[in-house]
Amino acid sequence: MIKTVGVMVDLPNTPRKPDSTALSGSYEEIAAGLRAYAALGVSHLQLIINPKLEKVQEQFGKLLKEYKT
Repeated sequence: MIKTVGVMVDLPNTPRKPDSTALSGSYEEIAAGLRAYAALGVSHLQLIINPKLEKVQEQFGKLLKEYKT
């Protein structure tokens, strides 16, 4: 069985709603949070990146690089 989780992510230095429950922090902190899901046996993450702006999508590469280290 594959465990899948949808995770909302607010990347660093981007607008954030005060009541947001999204995973946030530095790239290192967000990557650590995503790794915690893997430690729980989650093998498929669906990330919802906020806000949905082109520049934010480009920053996502930094998060992936940190996650892989």
